[in-house]
Amino acid sequence: MEHLEPKYNNLFTVEERKKIIAQSMAELRKNSGLSQKEAAATIGISQATYSAYERGRNEPPAEILVRLSYLFKCPIDILV
Repeated sequence: MEHLEPKYNNLFTVEERKKIIAQSMAELRKNSGLSQKEAAATIGISQATYSAYERGRNEPPAEILVRLSYLFKCPIDILV
């Protein structure tokens, strides 16, 4: 029997995904009234690391996404 479901194709490149996450992080942080330094300290990372995520240089791992979701009181899918 032929498989009728279409194959999943990545819809975003890594760079596009990092940019989406970065934009979400910046918007949520600003709406929360936090500086990058305050947000970073609250989730237990350095300000430089936080800044790299928010500028789209690096992609935050799952653990950091979970911490951010708690910090910003939003589901992870809002971040990604």
